[in-house]
Amino acid sequence: MCGLGWDHGVVEHLAELRGDYPAEVIDTLALFDPQPEGEPWRVSYWLDYARDILRESLRSEDPEVSSKAKEIINRWVARGHLSLIELLERSPELP
Repeated sequence: MCGLGWDHGVVEHLAELRGDYPAEVIDTLALFDPQPEGEPWRVSYWLDYARDILRESLRSEDPEVSSKAKEIINRWVARGHLSLIELLERSPELP
């Protein structure tokens, strides 16, 4: 993990698993806080992986997966990650 922290490695691994385990991946991603206290810069190391997971989850045929992805995006946008808004704008149905 190159000293980046456990969160980077976990989200990277989740991104690898997203096609096989979409519900489990989105549920696990929901546990992440995009503004951890003390080291908010660490999010930048794993946000691209999270964005890939969220993008694919929004396209899921499973309504629970796509709904959870929208909830995560809305929560993270509220925490200041405004770049994620584009995922909702490209989503077929807005929340």
